[in-house]
Amino acid sequence: MGQWVLRHGAEHGLDTSRIAVTGESVGGCMSAVFALMNKERGGIDLKAQVLLYPVTMLLDSLRDTRAANVARHLAIDALKTALQ
Repeated sequence: MGQWVLRHGAEHGLDTSRIAVTGESVGGCMSAVFALMNKERGGIDLKAQVLLYPVTMLLDSLRDTRAANVARHLAIDALKTALQ
C-alpha cells in the first residue's frame, strides 16, 4: 500500500511527503503492522503513527479459556500468513 501511494498518490491529490497512519482498537494494531511492513518493503516515509488503544494484549487477557486457546492459534496462523 505504501508503495502504491508513492506511485499514485499525486494523481489523487495526496502530498506523499506528509503521510501519517492512525487507528483505534483493531485499527491501531493494523496501523502498527502497516507501518512495520511499509518500512521493511521500502514504502512511503511516514511522518507520524498514532495508535489509539491498539489491541495488543487481547489473547493474553483470554488465555484461561478453551475458546481463547483456539482463537490464539487461529490468530497466530493468520498473522504468519499475512506477514509472509
